[in-house]
Amino acid sequence: MEAAGGPELHRPAVVPALHGFLRWHGNTSSSITHFWSVVRGDNRPGETIDQGSICSFTIVTGGAARLVFGYDSYGNTCGQRNERLEDVQLSGLDHTDRKFVFFLDPCNVDIVQRKIKSMALCVSLCPTEELKTYEDLKRFAMLNGSELCSYDMAGHKYPVLPERDSKCPKLPVPASKPLLVFNRCTPVDISCYAKFAEAVVTFVGDDGVLHRLIAGVAASKEIIVGLCVLALVLSMILMVIIRYISAVLVWILTSLVVLGSLAGTGVLWWLYIDHRLNGTAATGHQGEEGLERSADHSQALLVYAGAATGFTVGSCVHKRRGEVHKG
Repeated sequence: MEAAGGPELHRPAVVPALHGFLRWHGNTSSSITHFWSVVRGDNRPGETIDQGSICSFTIVTGGAARLVFGYDSYGNTCGQRNERLEDVQLSGLDHTDRKFVFFLDPCNVDIVQRKIKSMALCVSLCPTEELKTYEDLKRFAMLNGSELCSYDMAGHKYPVLPERDSKCPKLPVPASKPLLVFNRCTPVDISCYAKFAEAVVTFVGDDGVLHRLIAGVAASKEIIVGLCVLALVLSMILMVIIRYISAVLVWILTSLVVLGSLAGTGVLWWLYIDHRLNGTAATGHQGEEGLERSADHSQALLVYAGAATGFTVGSCVHKRRGEVHKG
């Protein structure tokens, strides 16, 4: 989320129409995958319902509207009412009538960071003609009701406010028009993007950059080759582990169950025999009640020991049959 109070960095690609796509894509890529699975009919009805629910939930909670309608530097989505964000000034505004994203300096593109280094605002109308002075900005705001400076600045005071240099668009403001699908004010003059293309060509064709890149690879070639070999070995080991880990886990768990059953059965039979041999003599002086209680205990231990014996024998037979089938 962008901080308020000054120019912020945004993430379009070449034109402002792609602004915000990467951040939205991180939240909704899974929903797109589920959507195409449903369309192709790859899933059974139950899976289709489940994945459709996941897809719908992701779209609703992932902020998909921010891709189409756009948003400003304060976290407000254009064209709708917004909830206030904690510790963010000028958030929670009603932008129902402000449906377009306007960049104060759309041509200020950072080629390295792939961002437009400009504040973004929601406006009700993109400037259809070039605005050369702050008086033009004022007149445009008064006539069309579309304020192109920060929200905390009144349109009729644009020429006299001292903070106009940082909170108003860079002069001259180029004429722009909104795109059909993505509501971004895009400059009509393509010279802005010509500068961007020139910067790309300059960056790619810079011999110094290429030489440093090649020299860095050449200086670290032993490390790079070693890491590639290590990655290959680790991937092969991982493939072997994935291939045989299931059988090993089943064998280990079955062995633990059998050993635990044998130990539990032995303990129960030992308790039963000990109670039969020593329990009667210890409770003989307590009369008939003591004898009945001792008999009940002996019977309960006998039932438990018998059940444990049956479970243990069944586990051993099942394990043996599994080994015979594998053999």
